[in-house]
Formats: sequence, C-alpha cells, structure tokens
Amino acid sequence: MAYDLRNNLLLILQKRGITIRELADRTGLSKKQISKIIRHGDGKLSKLELIAAALGVTLHELIGSPATIHQVAQQAGVNLAHSKNRDIAARYYPDRPFATAA
Repeated sequence: MAYDLRNNLLLILQKRGITIRELADRTGLSKKQISKIIRHGDGKLSKLELIAAALGVTLHELIGSPATIHQVAQQAGVNLAHSKNRDIAARYYPDRPFATAA
C-alpha cells in the first residue's frame, strides 16, 4: 500500500508541476506533514482526503485499489465503523461495505 500511495502522489505532483510546499498551501497541512505522508506512504484518511481534493483526484486515484482504504485504516488503527472515517470511505467507495472494523 505504501508503495502505491507514495508513487501515485509523487507522480500526480510531478505531472501537475506542484511542489510539496504548494500542496501544503492548498491543503492547509504543513510541509512536514506532506513529506511524512510521502516518506511513509500512509496517512490519516482525513489528510488523504484533503490531499486528493487539493489535487483534483479521487481517493482511489491517490491510494490505489478500493481494498487499500482498509489497509490505510488498519495501519492507522482506525475503525471504519466509526463516524467521520466511515463517511469519508463511503463517499469514495459507495458500493463497498464499511460498517465493520478494518
């Protein structure tokens, strides 16, 4: 999963000529937070949603396959059965069940 997110994010930034600083400005995240997401290849769903929106891509395009969202949640210790995290996932993958923990 980390490989997909890191590579997809770097590819999108390169294709659009966007720097990490510019992405930080667009998302309201710090340059350090963006760099950490790139370096580790994962991040909180809410941060990934901000990044995807700022780049004009879907969460799927940013992180890879729909199953990967469960991996992101699991690595972050997030239970998709709870509130905002489930809602974010459901917006991008309405055909997938997010009612249980990752």
